[in-house]
Amino acid sequence: MSDAGSASLVYCEDQAKAYDMYLKPKKVNKTAVTKNSYVFYALQLRKNDHGVWAVEKLDSQRGSAKCQP
Repeated sequence: MSDAGSASLVYCEDQAKAYDMYLKPKKVNKTAVTKNSYVFYALQLRKNDHGVWAVEKLDSQRGSAKCQP
């Protein structure tokens, strides 16, 4: 946490484990497992006047070396 009202969050996502499904014709779209299926996210958050954490900035990097198994 940077100060009382701000914070940072970083995480990796393996998009090969996420699927889209088209309702018509009920087709599942799977992401192939490649180096680009791993995405690194970095967020900056700030607590608003209602005490709710809100994202101020979001950066992502597909194929990041930080996320490779």
